[in-house]
Amino acid sequence: MTETAATEDRRIVPALSNDRVCNAVATGEGRVFVGYPSADGPGLQVAEVTAAGRRIPYPDEAWNAVLDDHEPDGAFVHVNALRIGPDGQLDHHPSTVGGPLRADGQVLRGRDGDEIRLHADQLEVSPDGRYLYYQPASGGLARVETRLLDDPAVPAEALAGAVEDWLATPATGGTAIDATGTIYLSDVDRRRILAIAPDRTVRTVAADPRLVWVDAMWIDAIGELWLPAAQLNRAPGLASRTQGVDYPTWIYRMPIGAGPAPNDHG
Repeated sequence: MTETAATEDRRIVPALSNDRVCNAVATGEGRVFVGYPSADGPGLQVAEVTAAGRRIPYPDEAWNAVLDDHEPDGAFVHVNALRIGPDGQLDHHPSTVGGPLRADGQVLRGRDGDEIRLHADQLEVSPDGRYLYYQPASGGLARVETRLLDDPAVPAEALAGAVEDWLATPATGGTAIDATGTIYLSDVDRRRILAIAPDRTVRTVAADPRLVWVDAMWIDAIGELWLPAAQLNRAPGLASRTQGVDYPTWIYRMPIGAGPAPNDHG
């Protein structure tokens, strides 16, 4: 198994516990929302967490209805994160294509035994709006200027040629970006959080045995990084049908001394 941290980091404190796999969190104006990807079975997908800890379906029960077959209008089909990312024309570019995915020293396989490959899965925009940073879950951070994505007149060949292979990165479950342009990336193979500065220097923010598959992270207004330890690598869909999730799953938080990028969320 890949070497991981043996001791807990005291800066990382539990924020919320969940009785299901929970891979997303968002906060604002005193409200907290969580997302469930249904990796361990169908159920509620998006909820607001009350002060008493209750999960209230958001925006309502109808949107969270579990149905065998339904129209996508007015109901969630699958929720993977609680954030908004830009869209573009980079389909099938080599920088978007994922390779074998590792977590906790193991190559992940689906229910059919085949290797799991998740393509361009992480998206962040620089605070000045100039660059889109992205990577497949297996690693390899790339970037491209957003003006090229925004202009439909740019030929696909020109767009592809403008992509920069920006940094070799490990397999990750999620990223976040702060107001300084620093990208936070979870290393799911070594249970740590990395900080990648705009000049491409990398430092380890935290390493902790509790950080099992940290997914869609969130930076709140007071400069804390929220860390959903989703344990997705232990769920049947990514663990060859094996159910290995250790409940409850936890969302942690830790101070990072920087707020969110204003164009990401206020």
